[in-house]
Amino acid sequence: MGPGCTTFIVISHLRGGVGGEVYKDSLAFSGNYYFPLTGWKTSAAHEFHDERPAYGFDLRTKGMFPDFPWFSGELTYEQYYGDKVDLLGNGTLSRNPRAADAALVWNPVPLLEVRAGYRDAGNGGSQAEGGLRVNYSFGTPLPEQLDYRNVGAPSNTTNRRAFVDRNYDIVMAYREQASKIRITAMPVSGLSGTLVTLMATVDSRYPIEKVEWSGDAELIAGLQLQGSLGSDLILPQLSLTATDEATGSVTAPVVGTEMRARTLCINNMDCTDAFNYQWEISDEMKSWKSVPGATKATWLLPYSLNGESLQNKYIRVRIISD
Repeated sequence: MGPGCTTFIVISHLRGGVGGEVYKDSLAFSGNYYFPLTGWKTSAAHEFHDERPAYGFDLRTKGMFPDFPWFSGELTYEQYYGDKVDLLGNGTLSRNPRAADAALVWNPVPLLEVRAGYRDAGNGGSQAEGGLRVNYSFGTPLPEQLDYRNVGAPSNTTNRRAFVDRNYDIVMAYREQASKIRITAMPVSGLSGTLVTLMATVDSRYPIEKVEWSGDAELIAGLQLQGSLGSDLILPQLSLTATDEATGSVTAPVVGTEMRARTLCINNMDCTDAFNYQWEISDEMKSWKSVPGATKATWLLPYSLNGESLQNKYIRVRIISD
């Protein structure tokens, strides 16, 4: 009985592995551990995915009857790790897949080896396998390699010269690439109660299944088509009351000054005369008192109000209604 160990690198997606074997004449046990040596790369096999060699291992046993050296059998158990792994190379992606293999090998002559087997990977699928291997031995005359009588049971000496059995096909793991979605929306404007059209575009590698607008309840209530990128929207009616401060300014003018309010609407249009106003006074801008009758865009600041001087008082104006 003798142990063997080998390390191998496959240049493709650069995979490494460590293998070991224990054998005694016609019976051998081996195992391999596989790991990636390169990172994720864009996959050509699966769209919108990256790929790399998968982590995994296999356990193998091989034996033959010494009286029938032309025939041998192999059993293999495989386990790989990852959310999306293609164990059999058939395009089926499974999570942490495993497989059981069984194979029958026939050596009619030392030169040739015929193999037939079956692999079952559960949800990952199954496949039948078959192959022909040529085992040419340099230094041995060809007639001897074609003589069936020279087929013999393996020995410890021949086992030491043999390669450790392993999976020569790289098992690949996959991951979905990060989705990139870009949303572009042009600003819209309009008067309250008017109809405007929302203009939004979405740039995504995947089809958009659902569109849902969100925002202030007053705006969403006027949305005509919730599931449309180009929906019409009725702008809400914004009623102004004495408690709704729409625009205003604060100042401490000199008494006798004519105060003037100015209101700008869309596109900086002067719409001062379209609104009513309320002028207010305050000592320290904490509490405000409305000035009776001062509801126009202009107001001549008097010297006193109700017997109280307005010198050094703070003044502001608010829109109270349309």
